[in-house]
Amino acid sequence: MVTNVRNKFKARFKVGVALLVIGTSFSFLFRPNDDILIKQEIDQFLYRDTNIYHSETNDKNEAIAFYQWYRADQLAVIELNKKRFNWEIVRGVTEGFTGDIQFIQLDYYAVIFQRIPARVVNVEILTQNETVHNGRIVVDEHYQPFWFYYSDTEDLSNAIITTYDEDGEIVEVIDVPDQPNENLQRTITIE
Repeated sequence: MVTNVRNKFKARFKVGVALLVIGTSFSFLFRPNDDILIKQEIDQFLYRDTNIYHSETNDKNEAIAFYQWYRADQLAVIELNKKRFNWEIVRGVTEGFTGDIQFIQLDYYAVIFQRIPARVVNVEILTQNETVHNGRIVVDEHYQPFWFYYSDTEDLSNAIITTYDEDGEIVEVIDVPDQPNENLQRTITIE
């Protein structure tokens, strides 16, 4: 009799452990990816659906996302930090497109961006340590192109930006200021 009760307990225990393992596995298999979770966090914060131009995570559980803020003439940059299974907003900045280079230092990332003429097809960033990076060009839903570049490891102050047209001709050469967050206009900071 005691052996029969012990065998029933062992069987129930094994079934319980198996169900726990299967349930945990399914929760990880069907969990939304980070891009979806980041968009959900930003949408919830803004109380509206947001057009995210770009988002990226790093191996330190930090993320950056670029999206249009309210009107077409403002770009928002937001940093997030992963907490267990969700993302939390750490800090964000919105800045109007004035045509001038915008250089912003957030908690984790340094960001530069600018509205550009449609004829620009390539943007190169030459940093102080003589490394060349390519800016990412995006055309927003109002068909207005802009570029951006960001880094969580490199100092972007005093970088030299060169934009090129499709023939490889230089359109503009721009010096990034030596201090971030100078000459910003219409900035809204989220902290």
